Amino acid sequence: MCGSIAIVRSPFETEAVAKSALDRLASRGPDGSGLIFSGSGAIGHCRLALRDHNGGAQPVTLSDGRKLAFVGELYNDGKLRRLLELQGARFSSASDTETLAAAIERWGGETWSKLDGMFAMMLLSAHGDSVHLISDKYGVKPIFYSQTVSTSAAASQPSSLLSCGAVQKAHAVALLHYLRTSQVCLNTQTVLSDVKLMSPGSVVTLFGESANQVRWSASPFQSESLGPCDQSASKLRYLLSEAVYRQSSADSPVGVFLSGGLDSSILAALLQMVRPAPLKTFAVALAGDTDDLDYSKLVSERIKSEHVELVVSPEEFFKSMRELIAERALPLSLPNEVLIYELSKRARDSVKAILSGEGADELFGGYHRLLARVRSDGDWPLFIQRYRNVSSWFSLADLEESLSDPAPLLAAVQTDADYLGELLRDARPDSFLRTLLFRDHFRHLLLRLDGSAMAGSIEGRVPFTDPDVVHFAIGLPEAALMPAFGLEKPLLRKAADGLLPATILRRPKRAFNASLSILFTSNVGQRELNSALQQPLICKLFRKEKLEQILNEDFESQVFHRTWLICSLGLWNELCGVSEIC
Repeated sequence: MCGSIAIVRSPFETEAVAKSALDRLASRGPDGSGLIFSGSGAIGHCRLALRDHNGGAQPVTLSDGRKLAFVGELYNDGKLRRLLELQGARFSSASDTETLAAAIERWGGETWSKLDGMFAMMLLSAHGDSVHLISDKYGVKPIFYSQTVSTSAAASQPSSLLSCGAVQKAHAVALLHYLRTSQVCLNTQTVLSDVKLMSPGSVVTLFGESANQVRWSASPFQSESLGPCDQSASKLRYLLSEAVYRQSSADSPVGVFLSGGLDSSILAALLQMVRPAPLKTFAVALAGDTDDLDYSKLVSERIKSEHVELVVSPEEFFKSMRELIAERALPLSLPNEVLIYELSKRARDSVKAILSGEGADELFGGYHRLLARVRSDGDWPLFIQRYRNVSSWFSLADLEESLSDPAPLLAAVQTDADYLGELLRDARPDSFLRTLLFRDHFRHLLLRLDGSAMAGSIEGRVPFTDPDVVHFAIGLPEAALMPAFGLEKPLLRKAADGLLPATILRRPKRAFNASLSILFTSNVGQRELNSALQQPLICKLFRKEKLEQILNEDFESQVFHRTWLICSLGLWNELCGVSEIC
């Protein structure tokens, strides 16, 4: 895994800006870096070497003068190489970047649909006056970009764009959306006013002061249903084992982040089967809330992995929270991001990539407890309203009463409704929930995994995004995804039968956990919250008396979701200088 930047225009001197922007990505690529200048533009890359350690340096120059920087992994690299060799291509390294460059030269824009992998590509024109940005089908690897009167640039994380001239101001509508949903972007607009996030499966062209976006990939959830469940479980197990095999291919060790839940446990068990070498697994918990470690240890003993456990104190948590916010220049959405970051720093001494279970809930019915609360009988506007209500951390009433200026709230709600409505436009009514979970919720999970793992110099791979697994899942009838005996994801549990201990197969869903009550009742949590509350952004956002009421209510109920978002925004202001709202 790596990081990349591309600059077409900047208000500052290009060489200095490019070096500064690339330096901000150092944790993503500690094994080497490169910069190429072309006309007024520049493109840069820093590398975390997992394949062909001696080759694979980037950026690379194509025969027509374009410059390519590639972040990600091609899991069908061998197949693509054979096809290209039949067309006359010759290769001098084992790097998939060389494969990609040859594919682009021969197939042009048809290349993207031939790729099985996660990728974020930047193609700088020969004269450096424009850049094409290409994102993978599901948005596993992000590209952020800034296109203003003075700046045209793209990067793997927003902090680099601030170095390029993006203004350090919060976007009012996206900021209120964050408070409502904990999502750091609304459609493509991030909480930073000058920074946007590419949509999955799209191509963005930055040229002059314009940015043009087109989709290269069709949206999922338009397939027909597959066969009966008793046949599907064995097929799912086969498809997952194939996905794990492809995504564990590397010249460096690959491990598993093991929460002890079903999703990561089945990946660990399958990896141990398809790769006989000793498997390394990693688990993390917050001090005072370590029950999950018992389950991850149980799985580790079953599959005989080399297992590492990490217990994070509140003091360590908030120290790493500050590091992560400063590194990415974004507020955090969930406390689990900090735990993943801590675990990545620990794991990087023995592996360079990990498999993670994101996507299983969205594809295989992990959120059916929400279905009864959002059911709308095909009325998608009502469905959208209920979907957001059950997934919101701040209610609309809370925000209307507590904001100093609630005027942008209506725009935030309407913009979000329009965006979700577009995501549902081609969806079947009986799959509305799965569609939004996969098209909306899932991309934010992937963004959090990428940001947290890469800040710790670890590549996160997600086998549940394998095209064959996704195609299988979206064709399943809803009946195959309904809970069985009170447990969600029955088909995935059946696929794991015989691989995992019965205790894990019967265990209800629970993700990597970080108890907010432990954090905010600790001394360090109180200090960090008080520091956050003094920041100008928080003082401008909230009415003082209502803010105090919210905090008191959270402490009385010991449910600290709103407190978490307020604290994260305040630290974002303190660490990244984002105090103005526009």
